Amino acid sequence: MVIPQWLRKQYQIEAGTRAIVIATVDGILLKPVTAVVIERGFGLLKRKPGEAPLVEEWVAHKRATKKQEKVR
Repeated sequence: MVIPQWLRKQYQIEAGTRAIVIATVDGILLKPVTAVVIERGFGLLKRKPGEAPLVEEWVAHKRATKKQEKVR
C-alpha cells in the first residue's frame, strides 16, 4: 500500500510502521501505531480503585463486538 508523503509526514509514519485496520460503515480505516500514539496512550491502562481489570473490560468489549457482528 502506498501512503502519500504528506500524510506520512503529518502522522509520523515511517517504513515498518504498524497499523490497526478497522472496518467502518464508510470503508476501511487505517490507524498507524507510532511513537506519538503510544506516548499519548500512557496512563490510559491505569485502573482506578474499584474498577474492573482491563482484561475483563476487553473480554466484555469483544463479546459486544461479536454480538453486533451477528446482528449484521
